[in-house]
Amino acid sequence: MRTLSKATRTLAIAALAALAVPAMAGEAVRILVEPPKDTVSVEAGDPGVDVQIVGQDAAGARVGFGDKKVEVSATEGEFVLVEAPYKYRFIPPATVEQTTGATLRAWLKQNPDVKGEAALQVLPRRPFERLALVAAATSLELGKSLDIEVRGVRTDGTSAAVKDQKIVITSEGVGSVEQIAATVFRYTAPAKSDSKMVGATAHLRARLERYPKVVGDLSVVLTGEAPPGSPGGGTKPPVVPVPATPVPPTAPATPPTTTPPATTPPAQGDEGGVLWPGGNVKLLVWRTKKAKTDEFPTKEREDLPPAGKPFVARAGFHRLRVEIERADVRKVELEWYVGDKKGAPIRVDDGDKDGRLRTEKNKAGKTCAILEFETPDEKPLILNLLLTTAKGEILKEEFVVQRGKDKNNDGSEDGADKGKGGKDKKK
Repeated sequence: MRTLSKATRTLAIAALAALAVPAMAGEAVRILVEPPKDTVSVEAGDPGVDVQIVGQDAAGARVGFGDKKVEVSATEGEFVLVEAPYKYRFIPPATVEQTTGATLRAWLKQNPDVKGEAALQVLPRRPFERLALVAAATSLELGKSLDIEVRGVRTDGTSAAVKDQKIVITSEGVGSVEQIAATVFRYTAPAKSDSKMVGATAHLRARLERYPKVVGDLSVVLTGEAPPGSPGGGTKPPVVPVPATPVPPTAPATPPTTTPPATTPPAQGDEGGVLWPGGNVKLLVWRTKKAKTDEFPTKEREDLPPAGKPFVARAGFHRLRVEIERADVRKVELEWYVGDKKGAPIRVDDGDKDGRLRTEKNKAGKTCAILEFETPDEKPLILNLLLTTAKGEILKEEFVVQRGKDKNNDGSEDGADKGKGGKDKKK
């Protein structure tokens, strides 16, 4: 029978003892590779996502790496150190033809068996920049329904039908929404009997399931029942009936003593206005003046443009009064730029010392934003009214103002008041 020498036995026992000794407390035995919470995919061409890399000891505690160096790799894209020792970034490839899996790996250079990995999906570049919710109206009677089509908007501003993408739509506030076709949804307002809902707003939000950053919004204001025979059915706000004026007898014994109706214009914000396409604000008043030193007229108002259309101005200085329809707005800001200079917008809030934006409450208790600005002669001025909600969501309503021409100095844009004969009418 073969026997081991004493020295050999001693070495064998020492080796077995070494294998049985666990790693020291606080020493990493594995590596955790952690993308942002709930992140399972990224888009090709995106700037990247931050990834945290940290050690874990045998007891499950998170630990550092001491003087050991971490090595990383990725099967797709780039995986780089941003800030030692834990912050890394995964940068996906610029393009992919189809959805591709990317495995992010990390290990200790001094001990490659201490390692970890995470998997992400790299998606082809998003098909649209945002979504547009298209409906016949932005107000709806209680008890009625409104069909809404969801369309995709490309980077150049053109829209197209959404194909091969699942759309998820939710409704905040009141009413319900259901899908009736691949890209068409039906919003149903609360019942007519729920009169306390008159004036409430439903906020509809759509997104692409595969591309959660591709979103779109629509706000629908709820109204009471319209009078019988009102054109447009339930998609228009209720009409306020005007009291009839009694017809005097053919030969009155004495002259009528009724007081003529007042000609004072209604208080701003009490009625009228144009609800802007996003449904978040209503344009109430537009006033203009020719010189900065002039006062804005108190009675004369410019005709409001259709919802979402540009303001064509003959004067250089303007004041807009805009009513904010959402009660959850906590901050109001204004940014603007001239022509295509989107890279350098100027932004102010209602503390602007030059008075270009201020806010105030109207008689109905709603916040109104007052915008004062000057338009350039050649390029259009783009103004974005930014509304920050209680949830931190930033809503944007855009106004485009461009200068018209008034070479004949008749007080209106040339050609805007032409009759059938093609000549300006006399005023």
